[in-house]
Amino acid sequence: MSTNPNLSDVKARRAEIANETSLVLARLEALKQEDQELEVAERVLSRLAGHPEVLPHPSLTKALSRIPGKSPRTADMILSTLRTSPKVWSTANEVRDDLSRKKGAEVPMSTVSPTLTKLKTLGLVVRDGLNVALTERVDGEARLQLELQNEAAEAQEAPASAE
Repeated sequence: MSTNPNLSDVKARRAEIANETSLVLARLEALKQEDQELEVAERVLSRLAGHPEVLPHPSLTKALSRIPGKSPRTADMILSTLRTSPKVWSTANEVRDDLSRKKGAEVPMSTVSPTLTKLKTLGLVVRDGLNVALTERVDGEARLQLELQNEAAEAQEAPASAE
């Protein structure tokens, strides 16, 4: 830009910035996708080698957290955590701890619990006592058994609350 810019200079520079920003965001998205794929590969290879705990690369976590409006939604992160966990069932505390590691900052239970409830209402997760799992990871028969147990528990609670 010249030392005495006019309106068209300013608009042109803003267009350049918008173009550069979209290129950077596209590159960032490609890097995030590649990192997610590598995280899955690392998790599998670590589990096969007898080292089940895989932590995300801290510099990437910090870099992503500094981008306004680009951090993943809590629900998406919970689904990702449950999807990539070596265990089918996890406690809410385990989910929270994993989210905190991924975000690089403490995630409160007051964020995790309501999100898990919303995901359960949407049918994306199932609960068994204190444990939660992705609906897609729980096989059909186990899911049916869980639903029957939940219905029986609700039926037992209904007469007690009526008294």
